[in-house]
Amino acid sequence: MADQMAEANRQHWDSKAHEYDTKPWQQKMIGYIVSEAEQQREFFGIPAEKGGNGNFRLLDYACGPGTMSKALSPYTTSTLGIDISENMTKTYNTRSQTGLLPPHCSAITGNLLSSQPYIINSSSNEKEFDALSKAEFNDFDAVVVGMGFHHFDRYADSIKGLGERVKVGGTVGIVDLFGGRTHDDALTTEQKAQMHKGGFTEEEMKGYMEEAGLVDIALVELSEAVVMQMHGKDIARRIFFARGRKA
Repeated sequence: MADQMAEANRQHWDSKAHEYDTKPWQQKMIGYIVSEAEQQREFFGIPAEKGGNGNFRLLDYACGPGTMSKALSPYTTSTLGIDISENMTKTYNTRSQTGLLPPHCSAITGNLLSSQPYIINSSSNEKEFDALSKAEFNDFDAVVVGMGFHHFDRYADSIKGLGERVKVGGTVGIVDLFGGRTHDDALTTEQKAQMHKGGFTEEEMKGYMEEAGLVDIALVELSEAVVMQMHGKDIARRIFFARGRKA
């Protein structure tokens, strides 16, 4: 099921990469999240000032075109984005090359949470299943997932898998939607192919992090709701930041 959902998401986001942040409501929502993430960066373990913790490496997982990288990478020395969608990583790298993201940001296509984790070799366009043992894919100071976690499967296992990519004391951060049964029941058939849940309660999110073995778990709600346009309607949703540290 997990790999089927991953493939559904890959196809969906490959088709949507060109319009991910083109609509006014998307730009307003993303702008707010970027601003809040930058202001609250220390919550995710990001240095207050660039170089404040020496060499700082960030993994932006399910990176899309670079929303979280835009917010946090001004304070890192190296940021790697990974996304299952090739078109998303192409957009990310174009933005890095044209100055819309810092030059120390780069992205590759892959899936670290698959039953057989892989990255796509940019030269051969083939899956590499052994590359993830390399140092460049391990010992990050922090990993963050921005608005993508509700598209995952096996939530606690996913957090545990991300935690394996950070060094001891490193942070796993999640930015996502509050939700519950009402939001889950409202998912369309197409959406159900890409996600099991439309958001998370505070208890669920903290529970997943605890089950994954993280410590120093915390969750904060952003002060303003965001407005999303879904099925021709304006829908107000609440956003949270969550984090845990690798023991």
